[in-house]
Amino acid sequence: AACAARFWYTSGTAIERMDPHSNPIAAEEDRSVRVLSYALVHGLYAKLLVWPAFLCYDYSLDAVPLVRTMSDFRLMLPLAAYTGCAQLLAVALWPLLRRRKAGRALEGPI
Repeated sequence: AACAARFWYTSGTAIERMDPHSNPIAAEEDRSVRVLSYALVHGLYAKLLVWPAFLCYDYSLDAVPLVRTMSDFRLMLPLAAYTGCAQLLAVALWPLLRRRKAGRALEGPI
Protein backbone atom coordinates (compact mmCIF):
# COMPACT_ATOMS: atom_id res chain seq x y z
CA ALA A 1 0.00 0.00 0.00
CA ALA A 2 2.85 2.39 0.84
CA CYS A 3 4.58 1.68 -2.47
CA ALA A 4 1.34 2.27 -4.37
CA ALA A 5 0.78 5.57 -2.54
CA ARG A 6 4.33 6.71 -3.31
CA PHE A 7 3.96 5.68 -6.95
CA TRP A 8 0.71 7.66 -7.17
CA TYR A 9 2.15 10.74 -5.42
CA THR A 10 5.31 10.97 -7.49
CA SER A 11 3.67 9.95 -10.80
CA GLY A 12 5.81 6.83 -11.04
CA THR A 13 9.54 7.20 -10.83
CA ALA A 14 9.61 10.64 -12.44
CA ILE A 15 10.71 13.66 -10.46
CA GLU A 16 7.83 15.87 -11.66
CA ARG A 17 6.44 16.78 -8.23
CA MET A 18 9.79 16.85 -6.42
CA ASP A 19 12.09 19.81 -6.50
CA PRO A 20 15.68 19.34 -7.75
CA HIS A 21 16.97 19.95 -4.22
CA SER A 22 15.47 16.64 -3.08
CA ASN A 23 17.48 14.60 -5.59
CA PRO A 24 19.91 16.73 -7.62
CA ILE A 25 21.44 13.71 -9.37
CA ALA A 26 18.09 12.60 -10.81
CA ALA A 27 17.27 16.19 -11.80
CA GLU A 28 20.54 16.59 -13.74
CA GLU A 29 19.98 16.61 -17.51
CA ASP A 30 23.47 15.47 -18.56
CA ARG A 31 23.52 11.66 -18.61
CA SER A 32 27.28 11.38 -18.04
CA VAL A 33 27.07 13.56 -14.92
CA ARG A 34 24.26 11.33 -13.60
CA VAL A 35 26.22 8.13 -14.29
CA LEU A 36 29.40 9.46 -12.66
CA SER A 37 27.49 10.85 -9.67
CA TYR A 38 25.61 7.58 -9.11
CA ALA A 39 28.95 5.74 -9.29
CA LEU A 40 30.21 8.05 -6.55
CA VAL A 41 27.15 7.21 -4.45
CA HIS A 42 27.93 3.50 -4.91
CA GLY A 43 31.46 4.17 -3.71
CA LEU A 44 30.18 6.07 -0.68
CA TYR A 45 27.83 3.21 0.21
CA ALA A 46 30.68 0.69 -0.11
CA LYS A 47 32.82 2.88 2.14
CA LEU A 48 30.01 2.97 4.70
CA LEU A 49 29.80 -0.84 4.61
CA VAL A 50 33.50 -1.07 5.45
CA TRP A 51 33.83 1.96 7.73
CA PRO A 52 30.49 3.34 9.03
CA ALA A 53 31.99 6.43 10.65
CA PHE A 54 29.76 9.14 9.14
CA LEU A 55 26.15 8.07 8.77
CA CYS A 56 23.63 10.46 7.24
CA TYR A 57 19.89 9.88 7.02
CA ASP A 58 19.36 12.41 4.24
CA TYR A 59 21.48 12.93 1.13
CA SER A 60 19.42 15.77 -0.33
CA LEU A 61 20.60 19.15 -1.56
CA ASP A 62 24.40 19.11 -1.86
CA ALA A 63 25.35 16.33 0.56
CA VAL A 64 26.91 14.44 -2.39
CA PRO A 65 28.12 17.04 -4.92
CA LEU A 66 27.69 16.15 -8.58
CA VAL A 67 30.65 14.67 -10.45
CA ARG A 68 31.07 16.60 -13.70
CA THR A 69 34.36 15.24 -15.12
CA MET A 70 36.19 11.93 -15.31
CA SER A 71 39.24 13.64 -13.77
CA ASP A 72 37.44 14.10 -10.44
CA PHE A 73 39.58 12.44 -7.77
CA ARG A 74 36.48 11.26 -5.87
CA LEU A 75 35.94 8.64 -8.59
CA MET A 76 38.75 6.60 -6.99
CA LEU A 77 36.18 5.54 -4.37
CA PRO A 78 33.75 3.82 -6.78
CA LEU A 79 36.72 2.42 -8.72
CA ALA A 80 37.96 0.77 -5.52
CA ALA A 81 34.42 -0.45 -4.69
CA TYR A 82 33.83 -1.98 -8.13
CA THR A 83 37.31 -3.54 -8.13
CA GLY A 84 36.69 -5.01 -4.68
CA CYS A 85 33.34 -6.47 -5.79
CA ALA A 86 34.98 -7.99 -8.87
CA GLN A 87 37.73 -9.51 -6.72
CA LEU A 88 35.20 -10.99 -4.29
CA LEU A 89 33.27 -12.47 -7.20
CA ALA A 90 36.45 -13.95 -8.68
CA VAL A 91 37.43 -15.50 -5.33
CA ALA A 92 33.94 -16.95 -4.92
CA LEU A 93 33.85 -18.45 -8.44
CA TRP A 94 37.44 -19.72 -8.52
CA PRO A 95 36.68 -23.09 -6.82
CA LEU A 96 33.85 -23.73 -9.30
CA LEU A 97 36.10 -23.08 -12.27
CA ARG A 98 38.81 -25.37 -10.86
CA ARG A 99 36.26 -28.19 -10.41
CA ARG A 100 35.00 -27.77 -13.95
CA LYS A 101 38.55 -27.95 -15.36
CA ALA A 102 39.26 -31.06 -13.29
CA GLY A 103 36.17 -32.72 -14.77
CA ARG A 104 34.35 -33.19 -11.49
CA ALA A 105 30.62 -32.64 -11.32
CA LEU A 106 29.32 -29.36 -9.95
CA GLU A 107 26.96 -30.84 -7.41
CA GLY A 108 26.45 -30.12 -3.77
CA PRO A 109 27.04 -32.40 -0.80
CA ILE A 110 23.51 -33.84 -0.92
